[in-house]
Amino acid sequence: MRTTEGNVLVLEESFFDDLDQPVYPLSDDMGPVVSLIDPEDKSVLAQVVATPGEVPGYWTADVAIPNMGLVDDKRLTVKWRYDSEEGIMQSSQELIVEPLTENRVTDIVTLFGDNETFEM
Repeated sequence: MRTTEGNVLVLEESFFDDLDQPVYPLSDDMGPVVSLIDPEDKSVLAQVVATPGEVPGYWTADVAIPNMGLVDDKRLTVKWRYDSEEGIMQSSQELIVEPLTENRVTDIVTLFGDNETFEM
């Protein structure tokens, strides 16, 4: 999965038991906790609690990717931790964050004129 620094990424994950039935949180407990982790120093860059999706068993999390002033792509890890009725369930995936400057929108400007002076 890839994104650009400064974006908000909408992530989805599903948690089902061995019989393909949705797994529910412990009573009076919240949904899965989603953490954005830098694997180099194990620091947590962002952490949110997922909300239930439209279909039972599916969860959605809006994770803000911080501006890190990157020059090159950076590999991060997205970890889901869910304290459910079935016990603790975990999931993780790699996220590649691209520098913001490589994706800057630019316009090409062309100026024409024989006897005109154009100032910029």
